[in-house]
Amino acid sequence: MRQRPRAQCHAREYPQSSFVGYDIAEDAIAEGMAESPRMGLSNTRFAVLDVAKLPAAPRFDLITAFDAMHDQLDPAAVPGGASATRWPRTVPS
Repeated sequence: MRQRPRAQCHAREYPQSSFVGYDIAEDAIAEGMAESPRMGLSNTRFAVLDVAKLPAAPRFDLITAFDAMHDQLDPAAVPGGASATRWPRTVPS
């Protein structure tokens, strides 16, 4: 059974939010880009990217990885790169 990309599952449930799917595999990104319009989603975008090298921008409110860390070229580098792209955590006073 083929698993639907997580970005699209979340995008369907939270239409006022926007979702970005990164993958190092071009075919996975092509599939995501083709599937979103078929699902009627306009709040997703996809890009080929080694997530161990996430750029500092854009910033994200939430970063998730589902069944993916073990497939990374450099798994140890991924959490550090992801934490650098999150918005600073604020705690209400």
